[in-house]
Amino acid sequence: MNRCDFSSISTCLKNHISESNQMSQPDFLYELFEDFMDDTANQDFSMDNGLVCRWMTGQAKISPKISAYYSKPSNQEKLAHTIHQNLLPLMSDCNMAIQDIYTLFIQDDSISDAKKKNLTPLYKPTSSRLLFPAKLISFGMERQFIKRNTKNQKLLAGRALSPIVLDYIMDREVPKPCRHFIGRDKELEELYTMLEENRHVFLCEIAGIGKSELAKAYAKRYIKQYTNILYVEYTGNLHQDITDMDFIDDPPESTEQERFQRHNRFLRSLKSDTLLIIDNFNVTATQDSFLSVVLKTKSIGTDSDRALLPDFQATLETKPEKAIKLEKDTLAQIETITVDNARLVSNLHANLGGLYRMNGHPDLAREHMEKSISLLDQFNLLHINDSIPQIANYAMFLTEQQEPERGISELQKLSGIIKKYHSDHCLDYAKVQETLGTIYLMTANLPQAKTHFKRAFKIYEKIWADEPEMIEAKYQEIQELYPQIGFSIGKTLSGLLTK
Repeated sequence: MNRCDFSSISTCLKNHISESNQMSQPDFLYELFEDFMDDTANQDFSMDNGLVCRWMTGQAKISPKISAYYSKPSNQEKLAHTIHQNLLPLMSDCNMAIQDIYTLFIQDDSISDAKKKNLTPLYKPTSSRLLFPAKLISFGMERQFIKRNTKNQKLLAGRALSPIVLDYIMDREVPKPCRHFIGRDKELEELYTMLEENRHVFLCEIAGIGKSELAKAYAKRYIKQYTNILYVEYTGNLHQDITDMDFIDDPPESTEQERFQRHNRFLRSLKSDTLLIIDNFNVTATQDSFLSVVLKTKSIGTDSDRALLPDFQATLETKPEKAIKLEKDTLAQIETITVDNARLVSNLHANLGGLYRMNGHPDLAREHMEKSISLLDQFNLLHINDSIPQIANYAMFLTEQQEPERGISELQKLSGIIKKYHSDHCLDYAKVQETLGTIYLMTANLPQAKTHFKRAFKIYEKIWADEPEMIEAKYQEIQELYPQIGFSIGKTLSGLLTK
């Protein structure tokens, strides 16, 4: 799919000029923009040959002065007259030129249906047919500029490559990997090889092992190997996740079904040079029927361990009793706990504790959660990333069991460990401060909640300085606690945090 913009429209017009009348790109634009150049207000304006070339090839956005001039309807009418007088006589088949521009416009899925309905009526009537390319040129100059990759122009024109979509699909950049992410060079190289040989790769391991960070690090290292890298965080319904994607020209009045159809149609047009990362995707194709549609592009999915088959099956199991049995079967396979497998065993106990917690077995949940943390302590692993979700979940469990003081104590110890081994300005430290704030919030201790949330947000704002939407997402997470703690308390806290 070729994007309908100034570069593609002007190139289409120029390509239809006959061989005997061919001209340079600057001469072509002087003919096209004759009215603009003749306007006394623009007498000091000159067209730099190098810049003109970049406008025509889509390497640079056309001068705002030109686009502003032709945004006026009266000047669009002048442009239509200029095309008729200066360019059409030079073409071997001017009707085909306008027809090709119309096809370019209609086939561009990134243009809204409303815009197409607005301009299409100008195409067929003879009286307004030349106004159609004039208005389309103005539209092409005014719409969001997306730079073209000149090395890929021939492949793109031949539909062998995807269009560049990062500025068209909003908020789908891959998050940066944790700044403490080190090593894994071998795994990154293996992942690259796998994706060269296979369209789809699933990263499978136990929770907290670093699957998401590996995928993010891969995207950072191999970004130049792909035209696009898109990131989707799976919420449990891939159809809805695709519907909720934010395209720059989504009509505000469109229904969810219309949004899905447009987004789906566009995603299906992407080629294998687009890498799609679906984070936290932990279901099978039979459980999410839309998976087969999305897997048309190259993709990385992150879920839980293929090597430990029972544990992997447990993540897919919908019946809690069977999931618990599978986790226990996995543990039963490990006869002796050693330095090499302590982290794994700790995670398995944490998984079991979480299952028991969710299914109303607090005594068993406590037993396995405490076992997971004791193993981390025993093998000097409390400073690794795995300890953070385990201790945070345990602290929340203790709060649910009316023991918030113990939960707070565990988190304060963890804060000290993170500060000692890493720093009190890292993302891990912020996450612990946020959990402390949540517990204080749930126990209606607003001053302490405010203190810890502000500590967390101070770190988030520094680390995510270039990603303000991440900060906003954190505020939204707090607001989701309102129904649990009472709206008035939540509203009060929201006011405190913004002061």
